[in-house]
Amino acid sequence: MNYNLIINAWDPEAGEQCRRLTRFLQDTGLASEKGNMIILSEEESEESWGTLTELVPAGSVSVLYGEFYRPEPVLDLLSEMTDADDICIFPGNHAGEELAVRLAARKGGSSLTDVTGMKIGDDFVIGEKKIYSGNLSGKFRMEAKPFCITVDKCCEESQDSWPAGKAAAMISWAGGSGRDRSICAVEKETGLAEAPFVVACGRGLGNKAAAEAAAELTASLGGRFGATRPVVMNAWAPMDDLIGVSGTMIRPDICIVAGASGSPAFYAGIEKSKIIVAVNSDEDAPVMKKADVCIAGDWKEILSELVRIKTEDEK
Repeated sequence: MNYNLIINAWDPEAGEQCRRLTRFLQDTGLASEKGNMIILSEEESEESWGTLTELVPAGSVSVLYGEFYRPEPVLDLLSEMTDADDICIFPGNHAGEELAVRLAARKGGSSLTDVTGMKIGDDFVIGEKKIYSGNLSGKFRMEAKPFCITVDKCCEESQDSWPAGKAAAMISWAGGSGRDRSICAVEKETGLAEAPFVVACGRGLGNKAAAEAAAELTASLGGRFGATRPVVMNAWAPMDDLIGVSGTMIRPDICIVAGASGSPAFYAGIEKSKIIVAVNSDEDAPVMKKADVCIAGDWKEILSELVRIKTEDEK
């Protein structure tokens, strides 16, 4: 089984990432298998990433480079470079977890974070990780391919070195495959943190198509779309839309919360809103008890009705 080892050269601990992932390869018996090292780099120059190739056993190297780091163009390229039978191994940090989970979602595969050990079968992978605050170890069987995992940052580092001078395939994020891969910041009327009107949507939307519909309705209302962590981690919305302690803390005049239960981590990101309107089919959802206005019903019907009213008022 082939593997892709994804390293973010922007991270000042990129060398430690390489050594940790290499030790993981050695412990799982993958170090001798055919593998590809994929480096995410700001520069095309080998000076910025060349030494990293000496820290991993992979036989081939691909460098994805661009002026700014954004996950969307990286995921586009990783989707094209990843075969169905591959194991994609990421470092156990925030960026690695985001890419692993979202890549698996795009490809219809499996993802598992903070893996400490792995057993590989013919058509499955069993990943081992710490659970219950590290007091127990659990094993999780992954069957949907490709397998995307992150290696626990507490794993030991390898001290071995590997031959230098590996030829690298250079791929710019701003081109290739006939599609625009520009990674410049997306121009929006306002940023999420400064938006006066936000519609924050949660897992209750149901799927990516519904999230896209909610974003369109939000735009029609003149608002800024935002999302909870489950929405972002399921790749229904980009990371820039994340609201909460691990995303953007907002304080709009009006925040409509649609299809979100109101977890503490998410609510901390919206609690400074002047008015919170909760729209949820579950009358007992926690957010309904904290909102200034509660509407029990279908989020799409409510937002569509608001668009209709707004359209009529503008005539």
